[in-house]
Amino acid sequence: MVTKTRLRGWLSTENQGTTDSRRVARPIRLYAPFYNGLGAGLSLFFVTRGLSTQLIEWRYDGDYRHFSFIVAVPYLICVSLFFALQVIGCVSFVAGPVSHYHENSRYYSAIRPEVNADVDHHLPHVTVEMPVHKESLKDVM
Repeated sequence: MVTKTRLRGWLSTENQGTTDSRRVARPIRLYAPFYNGLGAGLSLFFVTRGLSTQLIEWRYDGDYRHFSFIVAVPYLICVSLFFALQVIGCVSFVAGPVSHYHENSRYYSAIRPEVNADVDHHLPHVTVEMPVHKESLKDVM
């Protein structure tokens, strides 16, 4: 039985009862949330080590001006997060799994899909002309 379905704005005709052997399941890889969590934890570690140093200094001299550092903590977390993510990313490139860079997943395409002539013939032909550098649109047209 042939049915028409609307897929992302395009009409497609699908045969129900037959499976498309070319379509391969694309698994979801959860490396990025894991790496981002490690980076956030490392960033918080850096900032809390600074706070513990401030507490030790306050214990020695009793000066409350050391706690003015707390005002800058949100900014320090943001700045240290960048560096922590870079460290985690570099370590994961060197010592982490790399096979997912050579495979397709839900949000990453490493392997080019096969050409589908049926889809290509039904897409409209569009040419976009844009001015380059100092050209005006009137000169391009």
